[in-house]
Amino acid sequence: MDFDAVLLRAQSGTPDGLADLWTTYHPMVVRYLSVRFSGDAEDLASQVWIDVARNLHRFQGESDEFRSWLFTIAHHRGVDELRRTARRPKSSPLEDGSEPVASFVEGHLTPSQALDSALALLRRLPADQAEAVGLRIIADLDVSRLKLWLDEVL
Repeated sequence: MDFDAVLLRAQSGTPDGLADLWTTYHPMVVRYLSVRFSGDAEDLASQVWIDVARNLHRFQGESDEFRSWLFTIAHHRGVDELRRTARRPKSSPLEDGSEPVASFVEGHLTPSQALDSALALLRRLPADQAEAVGLRIIADLDVSRLKLWLDEVL
């Protein structure tokens, strides 16, 4: 994907430009949100893309800066969701929110099951560690950009 050409199309309002960005980055956003925040990651990701569409005309930068910008928006939507859900009582106080994690034995898990298992393990980390690992692995932010992002957002 020629990021600059896609970004220009998306910023000019061409639907396929935004669709190309969505196709490339949406799976990463959903994975990040599913690791870092409770709730429906797809719903949160939809809110992220609404914000992206509304504010894309203001974005300037390369693909690395776009990923940082995109995941900053995702982080803010996730924090908003945490605040919203914190005001509601839990439906079952006995549930600890942990998911069973299947161990990977070659041939026993599909790639999708292995990914789900890895994401479940990430959810067990403390929030700041899950954030860092998720952004490094899922969003593919390099270490220097990750440090800048964490210093800015957290």
